[in-house]
Amino acid sequence: MSKKAKLGNGLNLRQKSDSSECLFSSQKFKISKNKQLKLFNIFLPQNLTLKICSLGILLSFSLLDAASSSKVRNYTLSHPEIYEGWYFVTKCWDGDGCLVTPKMEDNPFPVSIRLIGIDAPEMPKGEHPGQELADESKEALENLILKSWVFLRIYGVDPHNRQIAECFKLSPETNQYVNINLEMVLEGLAEVYRGSGIPKLFSNSHYDLAELRAKILRKGIWNLENYVSPAIYKQERKSKFAKIASH
Repeated sequence: MSKKAKLGNGLNLRQKSDSSECLFSSQKFKISKNKQLKLFNIFLPQNLTLKICSLGILLSFSLLDAASSSKVRNYTLSHPEIYEGWYFVTKCWDGDGCLVTPKMEDNPFPVSIRLIGIDAPEMPKGEHPGQELADESKEALENLILKSWVFLRIYGVDPHNRQIAECFKLSPETNQYVNINLEMVLEGLAEVYRGSGIPKLFSNSHYDLAELRAKILRKGIWNLENYVSPAIYKQERKSKFAKIASH
């Protein structure tokens, strides 16, 4: 990892505490998988067609429940190559990027952050208009973290020299840490990023589940008739710019 990725890394949780538990520990499901299978066998009809339909309904409800806020936003992950620390959010560029200041007296310089694992609708750039719900996505991120302290888990630096990180904020209502990246996906204000450059230490399996839940509920971008992925939108914008420049 480059030197810039280490700036403002703050206190590493594994160094801060002798306990092997991470700050964001996973929660156990109230009903075990064996008990769920027994319930399926009891309530499913004997008719094969009805059984398949019932399984589909049960699976849909299971996906919605598994991706709910209480089960998807907190999980265990800690590694010595991942830098963790507290930062103050001073500005949000869009729905997946912000400017933060580390909580360190010897390093008061702002750091540009890209929220890892997600891709929000593109904001206007030059003569090119922005995507639908881009402003709403930015506003949602501002409402969640602007002018507040957040805990960042930094995985590295992207090609634009932004530190890529998962962002957590303590919820005063539940006294639990909410994964802001996942919150944006759950609300349908960002999709899961599936491009290149994702660090090996980062797993987006729970992000996929959150996105599936948003799709089922048709939230945000998934309720748009002509939604285009930000990645495709950027490619089209580059090709248009290239054509204009060639003339």
